[in-house]
Amino acid sequence: MLDLPRKRERVPLLDDRVSTSPCFVCATNCIKEHRPHKNTSILRVSTVSIKHRDNLCYERTTNRGLGKFPFRLNMLLMDSCTCTTSIIPSFFLSRELVFDRKDVVIACADLIGATIWILFWQWMASKDWIERTISRKIVHMTCTPLFVLTWPLFTDLSGSRWVACIVPLLMGFRLWIAGKGWSSDTISKIVSRKGSTEEALKGPLYYVIVTFLVTLFLWKDSPLGIVALMQLCLGDGFAEVIGRRWGKSLTWPFCRDKSVIGTFAFSIAGFLASYFALVYFKSVGTKFLGAGELSIFSLLVVTLTCSAVELVNFLDDNFSVPFMAVLIGSLLLRNN
Repeated sequence: MLDLPRKRERVPLLDDRVSTSPCFVCATNCIKEHRPHKNTSILRVSTVSIKHRDNLCYERTTNRGLGKFPFRLNMLLMDSCTCTTSIIPSFFLSRELVFDRKDVVIACADLIGATIWILFWQWMASKDWIERTISRKIVHMTCTPLFVLTWPLFTDLSGSRWVACIVPLLMGFRLWIAGKGWSSDTISKIVSRKGSTEEALKGPLYYVIVTFLVTLFLWKDSPLGIVALMQLCLGDGFAEVIGRRWGKSLTWPFCRDKSVIGTFAFSIAGFLASYFALVYFKSVGTKFLGAGELSIFSLLVVTLTCSAVELVNFLDDNFSVPFMAVLIGSLLLRNN
């Protein structure tokens, strides 16, 4: 239901039935207005065309953004300039979600690409051309970073992050179904250490959950999410690969299942991956709103802290490493 705000003077082209009947809203002359003091952007619409359910068309001009109408969720496809509006309680949602058709296309491409990438390494392992443990770590180290590198392709609209969240959400649902044994999907075998379906509900599922949370709450507006995921995927990934192959002879006295060489590999890979990821985001024109930038020294401190936390087994490193990266990174950003 659409209840347009009324002015003192009557608008001749606006019929009374529009305010009490379902209708479709066609927005033209969309103007994106940036609000630096709130680190947000709002889409203002100067012309709104209303199509009644009886195929009667109305048009009015307004200087108010679509988000100004109270208790509304506006889903806007910019290419077709078509959106639907419905009443939502104020305690459930207080702002509009606007996304572009481009966001949907990129999210679908990410899903298809991730599926093909996982199947490729599964096929490589089935042919014995590569060890299954190596193929698992390659998937662990590349899936989320490749997804993160597509973030700049999404628009800056308020709903773009929600569209991007569909990618880890569906991958997590796929892992859940496979881990429960409710499908014949073999994804659990490629992402788990021992190839068991139950194991997919632990580390691999935690990995996807963290990716979902970082995408939703940090997104590309802050360098913290990018650094956290790079530390988790590439830092922790290289620590296991290098440590298991060459670090068995030198382990930490307080943690015998972690090697010194593995920790060293974590520090190098985590720092380089985070640094070049931030350089990439900056080179494509991404601006971090409000948070600022992490200096090289701050990035080094974050990496060393994450590599130290990875040695402590009080919490699964899929949670502890990105959490510590966000915590220490946020403290260092405040002091910059």
